[in-house]
Amino acid sequence: MKLSKFINHKFLLFLGTFSKLIEVVLELFLPIFMGLMIDEGIKKNNTQTVYLMLFLILLFATLGYLTTIFAHFLTAKVSQNYHH
Repeated sequence: MKLSKFINHKFLLFLGTFSKLIEVVLELFLPIFMGLMIDEGIKKNNTQTVYLMLFLILLFATLGYLTTIFAHFLTAKVSQNYHH
């Protein structure tokens, strides 16, 4: 018996998995940006780098949050239609 016949929403399953992958990749950049902010910005007294890294941290955190909301929305949609 094939498992794929039980999966009714293959596209939504792929889209949810892909959005979680995007979230993980976005969140993995946050410590890198924080390290660059400290090493290249604060230690070298470069305010332009500090503001750039702060902007990137806020941007990536917001995008990660939005992809999480989207993935949870897809999860709820698939789970509510699972009995069909």
